[in-house]
Amino acid sequence: MPVELIPSAKRLIRSLRDIGYEFVDAVADIVDNSVEAEATVVSINLKFEGEPL
Repeated sequence: MPVELIPSAKRLIRSLRDIGYEFVDAVADIVDNSVEAEATVVSINLKFEGEPL
């Protein structure tokens, strides 16, 4: 029987920060990937509802 593991977003974000991956880099990657996929519209909406990390 397969086991589903749900990764911890908080742990992932902390790990990425530790290696120097910042919020602005993540947004730039989203835009870059969208342009590469020949998107004609890129819309990014953010709403943070969690606790500060």
